[in-house]
Amino acid sequence: METYKAELWKLRVCDSVLAMTHGFYKEIKEIYIPEEHISINSVDGILHCFVTDPSRYEDSNSKPEKLGEFEIDGETVQATIEYLESKKLLEQWISECVIEGGTYDGVTPQTLLSKKHKFE
Repeated sequence: METYKAELWKLRVCDSVLAMTHGFYKEIKEIYIPEEHISINSVDGILHCFVTDPSRYEDSNSKPEKLGEFEIDGETVQATIEYLESKKLLEQWISECVIEGGTYDGVTPQTLLSKKHKFE
């Protein structure tokens, strides 16, 4: 079974610029999968999964601290990649069809997620 190297980090995050300027932050733990540039964390019980730049872990403001390394199975990483692809399609649909008021006959979140529709 294929595995990926993963890193566990501790870093500080802020809810807003105002919070940051006043020194209000939360310390979180975050998993980083370097090969795919994917970060996963949970803040206030909300899961965050996103593609990130490695420089996130060099930012002196967030005071990153590498806590360790471990292996993560390939199935989990592939499921995470599929989740991010689906999320991107859904965000695009919301932006183009809902927020901008566009209409796309037959395009729904379900058709996007089933990959039956591709935006040009």
